[in-house]
Amino acid sequence: MSTKRGMLVTVACAAIIGIVTFGCAIWQSDGFFTLVTDFNQQQIPFTAAAWEGVRSGSSWLWGVDLGASLITTFSFYNLGSPFFWLTLLFPKDGFPVLAGWLFILKYMIAAGGGYAYLRRFGRSETAVIGALVYAFSGFQATNLMFNHFHDVVAFFPLLMIGLEEYLEENRKSGLILSVFLNCLVNYFFFIQETVFLVIYFVLRTWQQEDPRQLVRRAGGCVLCGLWGVCMAGILFVPSMLYVLEGDRSRVTLSLSWLFYQPADLLHILKGILLPADTMEGLSAVMQYNFNSTSCYLPLFGIGPALAYVMKKRDWLGKLLMFLAVLSFFPFGSGLFLLFTGLYQRWWYMWTLMMALATVRVLEQPEEYPVKKAALFYGGMTALFTLGLWGAAHLENSGIHIYDGHRIRVLILTAVAGAALQPLLLRGQRRKLLLLGMACAFCAGTTAMTLYPYRDHEWSPQEVKTLYRTGLKLKTPDDQYRFNSTENLLMMTGNTGGIGAFSSTLENGSYRFNQLMSIHFVSNTLGRILPGLPQLLGAKYEISEDEASGTILASVEAEGTTFRITERDACPIGFALDRWVSEEDLLSVPREQRAVVLMNAFVADGQTKERLNLGTVPRMGTEEFAGLDQEECVRRTIQDSVTDFERGGKGFVCRTGWERDRFVYFSVPYDRGWSAEIDGEKTEIFSSGGMIVVPVPAGKHRLEFAYHTPGFLTGAAASAASFAALFLYWIRAGRKGKKRPERT
Repeated sequence: MSTKRGMLVTVACAAIIGIVTFGCAIWQSDGFFTLVTDFNQQQIPFTAAAWEGVRSGSSWLWGVDLGASLITTFSFYNLGSPFFWLTLLFPKDGFPVLAGWLFILKYMIAAGGGYAYLRRFGRSETAVIGALVYAFSGFQATNLMFNHFHDVVAFFPLLMIGLEEYLEENRKSGLILSVFLNCLVNYFFFIQETVFLVIYFVLRTWQQEDPRQLVRRAGGCVLCGLWGVCMAGILFVPSMLYVLEGDRSRVTLSLSWLFYQPADLLHILKGILLPADTMEGLSAVMQYNFNSTSCYLPLFGIGPALAYVMKKRDWLGKLLMFLAVLSFFPFGSGLFLLFTGLYQRWWYMWTLMMALATVRVLEQPEEYPVKKAALFYGGMTALFTLGLWGAAHLENSGIHIYDGHRIRVLILTAVAGAALQPLLLRGQRRKLLLLGMACAFCAGTTAMTLYPYRDHEWSPQEVKTLYRTGLKLKTPDDQYRFNSTENLLMMTGNTGGIGAFSSTLENGSYRFNQLMSIHFVSNTLGRILPGLPQLLGAKYEISEDEASGTILASVEAEGTTFRITERDACPIGFALDRWVSEEDLLSVPREQRAVVLMNAFVADGQTKERLNLGTVPRMGTEEFAGLDQEECVRRTIQDSVTDFERGGKGFVCRTGWERDRFVYFSVPYDRGWSAEIDGEKTEIFSSGGMIVVPVPAGKHRLEFAYHTPGFLTGAAASAASFAALFLYWIRAGRKGKKRPERT
C-alpha cells in the first residue's frame, strides 16, 4: 500500500467510525448535538459567546460572568482553534448543529496526522491501524465532555512530525509551523507538549551523535520553537500575562506530591488497563474524577507496548518506561504543568508513543513476545479486578463499585482484546483482519462513553430550549444584570448574569470570589448568599414558572415561555464614602459580606496606600451587625451613576454629586482597563477584584475602555515572525535555485 493510499484509507476509516459512532446520537437529537453538563454548559455557550465577540469586534464580553476579556477567557477553549474558525462561517446558533460533525472531523484529522507520523517508522498497513487506535483512544473517549481537548489531540502529531523532520532532514519550517499551530490552539496543552518534547528529544538523540552536534541540534530546536511561539504571540502573550498574574499559576509542589493515595493509584491503573470511563460518573474506585485518566488503545490496550518494552531498550522503549513511571507519582504528572496542577491531561502524548510501539510490533510480531505480553496484560487486569472487588468490600477503604454492569463490560472488553491479539497476528491476511477488529473496537469503546455521557438529567430538548431562549434575551437596562448563573441563558446572547461555570474567569472575579468564599469554577453559590445577587446588580428574574410580580417581557422558544420580572438591586455603578479592610470583611460570616460592600469598598494595603485613605472614613466591625439589606440597596440606587451604557470595548456613565465620592463598579478589575473623566485620564483601583474610581464633585462623564494586556505586543510579535518566515522561505528558495544540478 502506498503512503498516499494509506492516508486515504486512514481518513476514510476514521470518517466511517465517526459516522457510525456519532451518527445515531446526532439523529436522536434531531441534529442538535448535546452531551453532558460541561459540554452543554461550557462548549455550547462558550462557542456562541466567542462567535459574538469575534464577529462584533469586541474585546470585553458582558455575558461571561460579571464581564470578561474575550481573549483571556476563550484562548484556552476555542479562540485559536481552526474548528472554531469554521463555525464563524455559519450563523451564531449553528454550533450545536455542527458539533457532532466537528467531532468526526477532529477524529479524521487526528487519524490523518497520526498516520503521517507513524508512517515514518513503519509500513502503511500498520501505520493505518496505529493511527486509528491513537485517534479513538481512551483519552479521546473520556474527554468527550471537553471537546476542545480533541483539537489538541488532532494537531499534536504535526508537532511530532515537525520535530522528526528537523532531526532527520534538518528541515526547520515544519517544526516552526507546527509549534505555531499547537501553541495557538491551546496554550495550556502546549506547555505540556513542550515538556514532553524535551523528554522525547533527549531520549531520541542521546548517544546517537557527538555532544557538539547534540548541543547544536538542541539549540536549533529551541530557536524554531521560539519562532513558532512568537508567531502565535497574538494569543499566547495575553494568555500568559493573564495566567501569570493570577493566583492559580502558583507552584503547589509539596511532600504530598511524592506518593498517590491507594484509591488514586487504583484509578490510574484502571485508566491504563481498561477502556475509558465517564469522568462525571465513574463505574468504580471513585465516583467522579476529571483528570482525563485514560490511555487505552482500542483492541490492543497496553499489550503491544509491553511486548516492545520486553524486547527493546532503545529510545522508544526507554521513553515508554519513563512515561509509565511518571504516571504513578504525583510529581510525574505535575511536571507537565510545571507543578501548578495535577492531571493526566498529558496522556494523549503517551498514547501516541504506545501506538508507535504497536506499529513496530505489528511489523514483525514474530520478533516480539506478543503472547507473553498479552498474558501479562490479562494477568494485570485480573489482579486489578480481584483487588478492586476486594477493596470495595472492605470497610472504610474509600473504594467503591458504583456501576457493576459497566465495570464488568470494561474488564471483559480489555480481556477480550488481550486474548484476540495473538490470534489476529497469525496468517497472511492478519493485517486486514486486524484493521477490521481495530475499527470495531474503536467504534465500540468510543460509544461506551459517548452514550452514557448523553444519558444525563438534561434532555437535548431542554438544552435546546435554554439555548434558543438565551439567543433572544435582551437586558432591559444596561445598569443591571439577570439573577442567573445559567451559561446557556446568559452567554449565548451576551446578556449577562451574576456568575459563570468556567475555568477561565477574570482574575478580578477570582479575587472577588475568594472574598466571598466561592469556588472559582462555578458561581452558582452566589445566588443563595444573602445580598450577593443584589450587590452584583441582579435586578431581573427569568423563569418559565408563573411570575409573581409585574412581567416586563416574555421570551418564547421551542414552545416554552420564559417571563422576566424585576426587583430592587444595586446598580452596577454606585457611589461610596467609606472603606473597609480585607481583614475586617473576612472576619464576618460570608453571608454578611455582600451587605457590607453596599456601604464600603474593600481596600488591601496597596490600595489604601495608593488612594491615600488616611482622611477617608473607615467602616468598623461594630457597624456590620446593624445593616439592613433592603435599606442598603435603596441607598445604592439613590447614589447610582446615570446614563450607564455598556459596549464591546467598555462602558460609559455620568455622575453629579455635590462632594467627592468613590464609585464602585461590580465589574472585574483588570490591567487592561483605562478610564477618563471628562476626557482626562484617571487611575483605576482594585477593590477586592472589582473596580473603584475616585470621582470629584460636580457633573462628569466617565468613559472606560478595555484593551487586552499584551495583545498589541503579541500581535506585533506574530506579524514580525510571519514576515521573517516568508523572508526565510524566499532566501531558501533562492539558494535552492543556485545549487548546481547533480550529474
